[in-house]
Amino acid sequence: MMTGLSQVELAKKIGISRSVLNEVEAGYRDKILRPTLLKLLTVLDKEILCDDYYMFVLEQEEKLKLLVEKYGLRKLARIIGIDASSLDHWKRGDYQISRRYYEILSKLK
Repeated sequence: MMTGLSQVELAKKIGISRSVLNEVEAGYRDKILRPTLLKLLTVLDKEILCDDYYMFVLEQEEKLKLLVEKYGLRKLARIIGIDASSLDHWKRGDYQISRRYYEILSKLK
């Protein structure tokens, strides 16, 4: 409604399926993948679409780089309970961090 387009029109315009758009809009999707998020942000306002987790996802590489510089890769991985190689993949942007691990990271200062 905010864009003045139907779900079908909006989905076609940004290159995602209508079912994905419907699930996002209805709140059924627990996780929006970064490529889909970036497509949605071409037509929707970041402040409306993104909670703190998705704001982190948009800057994941930079945020994780800073945390790794502060704690070290292995120590940070131990703190959040994952393998260092997984953290390195997140830091490079190969994979999107899950909300579960974001919640742990968000408590670090």
